[in-house]
Amino acid sequence: MAKYDITSKVLFQDYERDFIALALGNRNFEILGPIPTEFPSVQMRMPDAPMKVRLSDGTEAIVHIEFQTETSADPMEFRIAEYIGRLIHEYRIPVYVTVIYLAPSAGVNDPGGYAYNLGAIFAYALRYQVIRINEIDGQTILERKVPIGLIPFTPLMKRPEDISKEEWLHRCVQTVLEIPLEPEEKKQDYIASFCILSNLVYEMDLVQRLVREVQTMIDFEKIPLIKMFTEKARAEERRETYIDALLQIVEMEFGKRGVEELEPHIRAIEDGQKLATLISSALRSSSVEEFKRVLD
Repeated sequence: MAKYDITSKVLFQDYERDFIALALGNRNFEILGPIPTEFPSVQMRMPDAPMKVRLSDGTEAIVHIEFQTETSADPMEFRIAEYIGRLIHEYRIPVYVTVIYLAPSAGVNDPGGYAYNLGAIFAYALRYQVIRINEIDGQTILERKVPIGLIPFTPLMKRPEDISKEEWLHRCVQTVLEIPLEPEEKKQDYIASFCILSNLVYEMDLVQRLVREVQTMIDFEKIPLIKMFTEKARAEERRETYIDALLQIVEMEFGKRGVEELEPHIRAIEDGQKLATLISSALRSSSVEEFKRVLD
């Protein structure tokens, strides 16, 4: 699911004003620039850069937009509490966080906050905004063709009830291809972002076929964003193949006990070439202990 988060971040970097406007509603603002998020004492898990803004009344604040493809395994309200606490301590200005959920079923139980109190003495309250893409009216965005930064997300948005899922995708494709962008590399990345995000709810072959019906000369394999994810997917497939082969050899050489003991160590290895090398090491090892020393 990382490809959807990364793609959303790429769009945010190119169209930050569109996303901040979505987060702040109708409020006027001036973007002052991104702020760093590397706090030495906290393991930060929110990769998207928060932006410092000035509101129409002169107030300075931090706006952070967190793209979340699926429901967070670690409850979002506790992640946000940690994150906002560090930013407030560091910058001493208000922090406004918006979590944007991409998948249709994601974040349905996100409470958008956390609060407690003990009488009139102890109290804490946190509120943040939750936006689910599938609840946004996509037809309005297609008709207006703005904001440009949100159009690649329209296949995930709410469509009119009288339009089929495939017809809706077709309309989204037409709108994306009509957006004038220069240079050509920027337009290609824009189309690639659209295709990748559409893949959350549509088959990629269908998305690319509909794009090619309008823009016949497009070569998806040469678009940097798609090329990066394609190569990453192929590397992951090779890694899984090596892991399966290695586990089969471990079971053959050392039995089920060997698999139970070594599988967590093997699956933790990211390097496909190292996994390939370990296959021959497993065949040469005379015991589980000897092979585990190789792993370590």
